[in-house]
Amino acid sequence: GFTIALATLALGFGTLLLWGFDIPLVLRVCLFLVLALIVGSLGALLYESITQPLRGLANVVEAYRSGDYTVRGRRAASSDALGELVNEVNSLGSTLHEQRLRALEATALLEKLVESIDVAVLAFDGSHRLSLLNPAARRLLGLDPQRLYVGATAEDLAIEELLAEDGTSRVATTVAGRSGRWQVTHGTFREAGVAQHLLVIADVRVALREEERAAWQR
Repeated sequence: GFTIALATLALGFGTLLLWGFDIPLVLRVCLFLVLALIVGSLGALLYESITQPLRGLANVVEAYRSGDYTVRGRRAASSDALGELVNEVNSLGSTLHEQRLRALEATALLEKLVESIDVAVLAFDGSHRLSLLNPAARRLLGLDPQRLYVGATAEDLAIEELLAEDGTSRVATTVAGRSGRWQVTHGTFREAGVAQHLLVIADVRVALREEERAAWQR
């Protein structure tokens, strides 16, 4: 809108100057057409120089919204306000990309830790349907290591009673029909605003055997 108004103002001013001189009408019309062509070309160039970077920025923001933080905006001149805006958006993309990499690395480390520890870890959604379990949990519950159990209910796994008490840590003598001594910790967390349940089951007998061994060594 501003570009069109500026071009119109320049064309009107030039027309007044042309009509102020005592020259033939045909020459005036020719000069007016030439002036209109020049002003129109300059206006188009100015319009493109502004709208093209804005279109590019719109594409960059859309990419960031979809989770792709590798896209960058391009601006030949970086000394004006529009160039500074492009630079700031690019800097934001770099920051988001670095944060995404750090989050992925932390998640990968956490997954390896959960997979390797000798403590059963299970996660359930608000409906007590399984969303995560590690190899130690499979061994404890006697589950098939090759079968997918995601979506099974806590009742299907015979551990519904372990989710009855929230935010507690207690010792259970039976888990899924098996007798023993287990430290059972039940906590809740939120993912995307939805409540989730985390169940951690540790065999207390292992710790007792370690303490007994240390006592005999002493």
